[in-house]
Amino acid sequence: MINESFDLGLVAFIALLLLPVFFVIFGQVTVRKLRKNSKTKDALGMEVVSGSNIFGVSQTFSIPRRWAKKLDEKNLAFGGAIVANSDLLYEHTNMFDRFLARLLYWWFWFSLITMFIAIAIES
Repeated sequence: MINESFDLGLVAFIALLLLPVFFVIFGQVTVRKLRKNSKTKDALGMEVVSGSNIFGVSQTFSIPRRWAKKLDEKNLAFGGAIVANSDLLYEHTNMFDRFLARLLYWWFWFSLITMFIAIAIES
């Protein structure tokens, strides 16, 4: 039991170390390009804290396209978008950008879940 919890804790630790790396790479490669584009600058979603729209953009590419369009229709923000506009983002990105987005999004959830499992096993 101790060996299993140590292994899972090690996986969670490595996952949490790699998360900022993926975050910075995706932010510098894709979101920076989208922020410089005048058409997509205001379509990245609400930024609660600096850099939070990076997760919004990665979520837009990671959830099914039909769900993203549904979120676009139900946008309730006053003066701005709460979620990223999926149509514009798909139009102004390539396959590599979408791959980075999905990698960041699912790596975030993987590291979060493994961390919680490791904590539950240790308790």
